[in-house]
Amino acid sequence: MKLNQLEEFNNSKDREIERLKMRVAALSERRVKQNQSKVEDMLSKNRQSKAEEDFANFFDETRMDTLEKMEKSYSFEKQIEIDIYCPRLLCLIFEAAYEKMEEARRAMFELGKEVTRGFIQLTPDEIKLITDCKRTGVSETSITYPVCLGRQESQYPVEAVDALMMILKETAPNCNLDCLVEDVIRVVVKKWNRWQEEEKLLRNSRLSHAVSHLHKPLFQEYIKASIRLTWRMVTQTPPLRLEYQSLYLQQCHKKMGCYMSPEVRTLAKGIPDQHQEEEIACYLWPGLFDGEGRCIRKGEVLCRIKANTE
Repeated sequence: MKLNQLEEFNNSKDREIERLKMRVAALSERRVKQNQSKVEDMLSKNRQSKAEEDFANFFDETRMDTLEKMEKSYSFEKQIEIDIYCPRLLCLIFEAAYEKMEEARRAMFELGKEVTRGFIQLTPDEIKLITDCKRTGVSETSITYPVCLGRQESQYPVEAVDALMMILKETAPNCNLDCLVEDVIRVVVKKWNRWQEEEKLLRNSRLSHAVSHLHKPLFQEYIKASIRLTWRMVTQTPPLRLEYQSLYLQQCHKKMGCYMSPEVRTLAKGIPDQHQEEEIACYLWPGLFDGEGRCIRKGEVLCRIKANTE
C-alpha cells in the first residue's frame, strides 16, 4: 500500500513538473513576442534585423540618390547648400515621416482594440444576424457598434494586445500609407521654416522655398520611401526609435563638422579650443535605437560653439 502511494505521489509530481514546464514555455513565448530585439523570429515578414539593415541602406542609397538629384535639379551656387541645406531637408523629411508613423501606430492600436472589444461584445441579435446570413447563403452584411477611443490598456488582456501588435508588425511591409504624405509635408514645412528662422540661414538660397516643391516627383518618391521604412520601424516589438532632439554631443552622435561663426556659416572639420563648449547645431541624419535603448547607428550632427550667456 505504501509503495502504491509513493508511486502515485511521484506521478502527481511528474504531472506538476510538466504543467510548470508548459507554463514556463508559454511565458517565454509571450516574452519573445513582446520583445523581439534579442530573440528574433526568423520567419517574420518584418524582422528587426532587416529593418535595421534597410535603415542603413536607405541612408547610403535612397538618401544619396535623392541628394544627387537635388544637386542636379537646383544647380547650387554655394557649397553650404550641398553640404548642409540638402542633407538637413532630407533629415527633416525622415523625422516628419517617423513622427506621423508613430501617430498612425498609436491610432491604429486604439482602433484595433475597440474593434476587438466590439466584436467580443456582439449582442445576441447581431450574432443571430450573422448565423442567418450563413444559413441563407448571404455572403455580405454589415454590423455597426460604437468605438470609444482613449480607454486604458489595462482593460485588455495581455494576449489580445500582443496579438494585435504582432498583426501590425507582420502586415507592415504591405501596408500602404501614402494617404499620410500630405500630413508629412505639413510637418516638414513647419520644421523647415522654424529652422530657417532660428538659424537665420538660406538667404538667397535656391532651397529657401524648397518646401514649396515637395509635391514634385523628386521629393514625393523620397517621402513615400521614408513612410514605408519608418512604418516598419515603429511596428517592431518594441518599436525602433529615432534620436534627433539632443542638445549636446553624446556617445550616440557622430560629429560631421561645425559652424565657424554665426556670421559665416561654413562647414569645418577643425577642433575647437578646449575651453570652448560645443552644442549640437543641427542633425544631418538621425540616430537609430532599439527598444532596449541600444544605439544601432549614430546620428550625424553639426556642432557650434555654445554661446556665452554670462
